[in-house]
Parts: sequence; structure tokens; C-alpha cells
Amino acid sequence: MKVHTLSILVDNKPSVLSRVIGLTTRRGYNIESLAVSPTHNPEYSRITMVVEDLDDVVKQICKQLGKLINVVSISDLTSSKPIERELMLMKINTKNSKTLAQKLKSSFITILSKDDDSITIQACATTKQLDNLEEALQDFDIAQIVRTGKIALP
Repeated sequence: MKVHTLSILVDNKPSVLSRVIGLTTRRGYNIESLAVSPTHNPEYSRITMVVEDLDDVVKQICKQLGKLINVVSISDLTSSKPIERELMLMKINTKNSKTLAQKLKSSFITILSKDDDSITIQACATTKQLDNLEEALQDFDIAQIVRTGKIALP
């Protein structure tokens, strides 16, 4: 099994996303991550979908998705070494923790808000870097975490 990042260009119309997701889940494929937004051209949206499966199965997913009317193009970015990022927001409960400040010194971390009881950070990095950050902060009192899922460009 291998993790594949699919970039799917679709018409920016209602229900297109639900058809893409419906086809994928009806066939029993698991979506690890999903991010969708309009492109620079408002007629189209880009769906970045991460699936973990065998290469042949992912090729089959791409073929099936390519048959949908509103799908313009599909690319499996996995072999092209894409630039990939994910956004994470994290709220950490603090009690005068100086060691937390040391752990938060990184080029991909921004402090969004800070008060006596908590600190909220934003981190934009690769999935692995965010996983490592979560692990490094596991000793602190993490109140909430939200992550966007992967986005990618070839």
C-alpha cells in the first residue's frame, strides 16, 4: 500500500464534490485527506485527495473519476515529488510554561493569540512536520487541534 496524492480539477458547480466523493466511497476506497477550493479561474475548483492503496487500485480510482462529466482532469502527483503543505491550528493550555516557548521556535509556526491560560498557534508545513510537532507537544495540555488536510502542487 502506498499513499497517493490526487489533484482533481472539476467544474465549480453544486454537487460536483458530492459526486466525486460518492463514487470514491461507494467503491469502498478510503479517503485519508480532502481539501477543496476554487482555482484562480472561478469556473473550476481543485480537489486534493489523499488515498492509501495499491498503485493499480489508485489507477482504477482515477479512471472511474475521469468518467464523471464535471471532472476536467486528474493527476496522481505522487511520483512527481509535489510541493505539499497542510495547515494546523492548535490551542494549548498554559501555566507559565517557558519550555513551551522554546518548542514553538520554528519557521513554520506562528503564534495567533496568547493569554494567561492558553496560546493558539498556526503551523503550515508538511504532514510529517506537523505530526512531529504534535508529538513534541504531547507533554503539554493540548486543548484542541484542527488540521486542513494536504494540498499540493506538482
